[in-house]
Amino acid sequence: DAMVRFNTAELLWKQEADDNGCLRGKAARIYEELKEENDNHYMANVRLTEWYYEKGQYKKAKSCAEKVLSGGSDEAFLELLVKVNTEIEKELEKEYRETKRWEPALELCWCYLQDGKISRGIMLAVSIEKQLPPEKEAEFNGLMAKLYVEEAEYEDSIIMSCAWEESLRKKLEAEGSEEEKGRDRDRLKQAHLIRMQCWHNLGLKDREQLRKAVEEGDAVLAESPQDIGILLEQAQLFVEMEEYEQCLELVNRLVEDHQIFAAHAVSLEAY
Repeated sequence: DAMVRFNTAELLWKQEADDNGCLRGKAARIYEELKEENDNHYMANVRLTEWYYEKGQYKKAKSCAEKVLSGGSDEAFLELLVKVNTEIEKELEKEYRETKRWEPALELCWCYLQDGKISRGIMLAVSIEKQLPPEKEAEFNGLMAKLYVEEAEYEDSIIMSCAWEESLRKKLEAEGSEEEKGRDRDRLKQAHLIRMQCWHNLGLKDREQLRKAVEEGDAVLAESPQDIGILLEQAQLFVEMEEYEQCLELVNRLVEDHQIFAAHAVSLEAY
């Protein structure tokens, strides 16, 4: 029974270790079994991130951490991820210095993005662009779009996210596994969300750009009409555009259809 095994592992884990240090090891083996049965098991991935970090298996820790991040995490976990990335970065930086190969450099760029070392990530990514094979085009464009938006280089981020979308659509038209196509469709949504954020920020100086942010949200809603986050963002955009009636229509939809009562905070601004 998965729930019995999980609770057993939690009891062992919280006792930390006896003289032989075996209690957490027993817990870790149970978490590994749970992960084998369900790769996205949230708490198993949380515990294994810490376990693999303690054992110096940093890449395995990072793999588990990425599963956790897709479901949300707290500050303590993010601090652990920074420690994991720091160790991985040391290994990758050493490998890149010795080999000058693009593979460790590209992985290093993703670590820099997660750790907030944005300028370093941009400089390294630009330096290896010409080395990358064609099949890495989509990944590179997505990386640059994310780095530029974090650096508040919104125009550059828009350009790269458009290139990312184009390369993703090419991938979706080609042959490939349904699992990979599903990930690419999720990446398409990310490209729209990045541009929505960019246009919103550019709209602080030029209100005309806010309309483009709404359009990016519409593109997401065409595929996911019940996306609460997009609807809330659009309601706020309509306030900033002084289109208050449209804002209130969205708020009513959020409250009546989805019971998102926090949306009333936006309607207060509109009123």
